[in-house]
Amino acid sequence: EGLNLKNVSYLRTHDDASAIGEAINEHAKILVVGSSFIGMEMASYCVRKVKQITVIGSIPFHRSFGKEIGTQVQRFFESKGVKFLLDTTPQSLKSIKNDGAIQQVVLKNGKVVEADAVVIGIGVLPSVEFLKGSQLLPSENNYIVVDERMQTNVKDVYAVGDAVFGPVLGTKTNIGHWQVAQYHGKVAAKNMLLKPTVLHTVPFFWTRFFNMSIRYVGRKEWVKVKVTSSVAVWCKVSISRTELPKMG
Repeated sequence: EGLNLKNVSYLRTHDDASAIGEAINEHAKILVVGSSFIGMEMASYCVRKVKQITVIGSIPFHRSFGKEIGTQVQRFFESKGVKFLLDTTPQSLKSIKNDGAIQQVVLKNGKVVEADAVVIGIGVLPSVEFLKGSQLLPSENNYIVVDERMQTNVKDVYAVGDAVFGPVLGTKTNIGHWQVAQYHGKVAAKNMLLKPTVLHTVPFFWTRFFNMSIRYVGRKEWVKVKVTSSVAVWCKVSISRTELPKMG
């Protein structure tokens, strides 16, 4: 309820970015829904530009980096003035002045938060409705399943990009990042041209806030996380695995 109110935005297009920019001022109370990459980057951008910035979600980055690192990141953001409301979600967005603009967010835990703008960054789902009734087998989350040559379960039908569920470092998963999608296209094209090629890539991504960055290489299934310095001066993190897959 209330997603169509003024100053309620996703961050997907240039128009979205422009609308968010217009809502940001020194008197504004900004509410960010989502505590992963889009949400945290948005929160860091708003610091010192708005009166109040609040993030609704879970421990930041915990799905990508684990709770240990996520908790450190949360404390770092809190030291910059960012507030967190964890383990709850918005239930409705309201225009109290009846002027068509957002003013309040009602949470599932019953709390009401004032907001002059809401930015939603909660991830995406694959747009594969057009494949209903086809012979393609979907994954549990409706991604398109492919093999190491980017071929689906239907011979000579290939799929690439963010909508696929395929092999990554010895397992199958979905990686929503341009570097992987770009490589998918190269592998699929070669196989279509009868030049047998197997997908062989190491995914990576990064995020940047407060003039600092997190850089990540590999995939997120680890057995041990070790923080070797304080996140306040930024953290060096070693993520070790019991056994790394062979690359050849």
